Amino acid sequence: MSRKKKISVLHVTYNDVSGGAARYASRVHSSLIKHGVDSKMLVLNKESDNPTVHACESGRIRKQFSSAIDKLPLVFYKNQNSKISPGLFNDFVTSQIEKMNPDIVHLHWTNNGLMSIRSISRIKQPIIWSILDMWPFTGGCHYDDWCYRYTENCGKCPVLNSNRKNDLSRYILNIKKSVYAKIDFSTIAISQWMKDCMIKSTVMKDKEVKVIPPSLDLTLFRPIEKKISRDLFNLPKNKKLILFGAINSTSDPRKGFHQLIEALKKINDEDSLKNIEIVVFGATNSDFESEIKLKVNFVGRLTSGYGSFDDASLSALYSAADLTIVPSLQEAFGQVAIESMACGVPVVAFDKTGLKDIVTHKKDGYLAEHNNIEDLYRGVIWGLKHGGKQEITQNALEKTKALFDESKTALEIIELYKSKINK
Repeated sequence: MSRKKKISVLHVTYNDVSGGAARYASRVHSSLIKHGVDSKMLVLNKESDNPTVHACESGRIRKQFSSAIDKLPLVFYKNQNSKISPGLFNDFVTSQIEKMNPDIVHLHWTNNGLMSIRSISRIKQPIIWSILDMWPFTGGCHYDDWCYRYTENCGKCPVLNSNRKNDLSRYILNIKKSVYAKIDFSTIAISQWMKDCMIKSTVMKDKEVKVIPPSLDLTLFRPIEKKISRDLFNLPKNKKLILFGAINSTSDPRKGFHQLIEALKKINDEDSLKNIEIVVFGATNSDFESEIKLKVNFVGRLTSGYGSFDDASLSALYSAADLTIVPSLQEAFGQVAIESMACGVPVVAFDKTGLKDIVTHKKDGYLAEHNNIEDLYRGVIWGLKHGGKQEITQNALEKTKALFDESKTALEIIELYKSKINK
């Protein structure tokens, strides 16, 4: 009897290590291999030595300037450093996809010059697309700064600082409308918040969408005794520790850094100032330490010698904390939050983002009223009081096991692949 052929899938994304999108795609890829899928990744910028990750074959110089080429249309706008990805020119992948000939192509984060909008229509295999930010259904922005123009026609784009109706954002959105109408692809929304945004959009409202959250290997992300974890990072044993991830946070208002600093300034009584310290990962220094009276411990970026995030060290760092703050004002999901909760540490976050799929208010964390600094401060106080309590820890662990274990999400994705292949 012949053995049943494995499903072969090719994940297409910009890179395989740095950033939330890369980590999401790599984790999906790894979990599918464990479940018997012939899974490979195709990336423009390969950062690891993983043999199942393939770099695009185009020349080094062309790759080097891929992002600059993609950004060329922005020279006509004052806000040239805007978080807009036009997606009009490059195509590094479709010829290689054809050579590799997988059963299914799984798109992830396709920007930074990896591929154009039009090149998606040249993919012959069935397509699944994980929607990791708002770019796939906007006029080029990755988050819309609450303008909601993607629900109509874009134009007068605030991210571009544009006052013209027929600006670049409208042009990009119209291309997406035209291309998407010709392609039968299915989507994965990584949170209910993201699904809600998608079904309001003019370009993706009619596409099949299934909510499947990011997941974790819970044998890696698990509680570690606080004494041991604090020893590893030379952190004080007798303090309450607030953990915060600072990668790109100070430069992106969406990450809520200003709101966090203002909330921390409210911690001003002498006993609290003596007994609370901040731990920051993803940065080695910052001038915000002068804005608050609390001591700040910087631990830098936790990466291994193989060019990948060191999940074991991350797990230990989360375990060292009493609470983790994720103050994003717009966030598709929030992998930091599930990583923290998998280590039994409660999370404080704002409501009305993808984080509401993760945190249950006052059960395994605290959901502050959106953009309310006073309520974020109350959440910090709640977290410091309840972090480490058995009930809260257990709630967090049960939540991550029930919803975010990699085996659960891998099986859901495999079923989606099968339905698409057999359609």
